[in-house]
Amino acid sequence: MAFEADTPELPGSGGFRPQAYLRARPSGVTTLISAPDRLDEAGDARIGARSLSSDGRFVLFQSEAPAFGAVLQNGRYGPQVLLRDVVAGTTTLISAASDGAAGDGESYVVAIDGAGDKVVFGSTAPNITGPDPGNSVRSFVRDVATGATRMLDVSATVEPGDGNSFGLAISSDGAKAAFASSATNLPDTPPDNHSHAYLVDLATGAMQIVDRANDGAIGDGDASDLDLNANGSRVAFRSNAENFGIANNGRSHVWVRDLPSSTLTWASVPEDGNAEHGQAVAPSLSADGHKVAFTNRDPNFGYGQTTDRRRPSCATSMPARRPICRPASRGASSTRRS
Repeated sequence: MAFEADTPELPGSGGFRPQAYLRARPSGVTTLISAPDRLDEAGDARIGARSLSSDGRFVLFQSEAPAFGAVLQNGRYGPQVLLRDVVAGTTTLISAASDGAAGDGESYVVAIDGAGDKVVFGSTAPNITGPDPGNSVRSFVRDVATGATRMLDVSATVEPGDGNSFGLAISSDGAKAAFASSATNLPDTPPDNHSHAYLVDLATGAMQIVDRANDGAIGDGDASDLDLNANGSRVAFRSNAENFGIANNGRSHVWVRDLPSSTLTWASVPEDGNAEHGQAVAPSLSADGHKVAFTNRDPNFGYGQTTDRRRPSCATSMPARRPICRPASRGASSTRRS
């Protein structure tokens, strides 16, 4: 299990700098994986939702440590994305330009495939993204073995998207990647000023919009927070679209699109069935795509959750059945897991 934490009991944290760790089970050994050679050059480290390869050998993280190439900009260090091989004991820069130089802007950790061969990440670094007057966040996939980096959010004429992209995911088999974007020049994108969810076949480069209703209509709201199952045949995403067949009054819900059947399923169904009772975010699909976990922010969602500010975690079996929710624990440390 990979996680980030700023608890003082863990090595390298000191209780004020979050760092990335790997915990081996069943041995219970916890290893700091985001430490540079010089601890006095350490910086905040983060991991993403899918930052661990299937065998636990490779851990993806981002770091603001100058020793890892973080660049000082506007009084703070912009993070770099790195890959730690815990068997070889090596750390490889992922957010690198074509000449191998560290990105000269901010790059953000997102996800790794099951084998540790491909990584998707976001970046605003000009020497990675190319000239961009808007300083937009771009989506990339990097082949770890060859060092080749490819931009994902491009138009049919391979021009960069004219808006920010976010919410990246990659299938465990490394065949497909997904992202959300506010760009208006991506294939099939309507001029509606909404962000949409896209799936890219990494072998062919083919791109398609996946936030569609069952009648094929593109969602009339904003999509984000994507995740893929192991072979990329199912895509989970968050959307507040109102043309998906529920009267949600702009509330966001989690949806799962099955690509072979072109069907869309509402996963974050409130206990009373009222679509206005829900604010679901951060979906996470199981490998087979039959289950999806998510966090809900609405105290009226039901299923025994509390009405305080804690955000319960929920899970739904597909096709959608009654979600099972568990309230977040009190006093939890700042921790993210993969």
